[in-house]
Amino acid sequence: MTRKLKPPKAIYDHGLIFPICQQFFDGRTTTEIAKWVNAELREKNLDETFTRQLVYPTVSEAVRLNYVKFCPPMEKDLEQKIAAIANSDEGPLQREVSVAMVRGKSSTDYLASVVAEKVSS
Repeated sequence: MTRKLKPPKAIYDHGLIFPICQQFFDGRTTTEIAKWVNAELREKNLDETFTRQLVYPTVSEAVRLNYVKFCPPMEKDLEQKIAAIANSDEGPLQREVSVAMVRGKSSTDYLASVVAEKVSS
């Protein structure tokens, strides 16, 4: 039976989840990130150890806590083609067309975030 790794409590208490994720998505290695986290923990006089294996569960936890937001890419070429077709035959619709490239069961959640982003801007 494998034990599920969990980030140490100090990661939550000292606001380290976000910078861990930022470094991970910026392409730093798990070894580099662990070294940085351990230096931060030592600086705070905490007797905790953060291993490179803990980076992945920390990123998963960040997703669960909504630190990380996934936004589907917009498909500009397809948007332009649809707008051109819609505006040619029946006269101009004068409406913006947006196409988000998502698939699968969870696509409605991502589409909702795209719509919310469009409405708020």
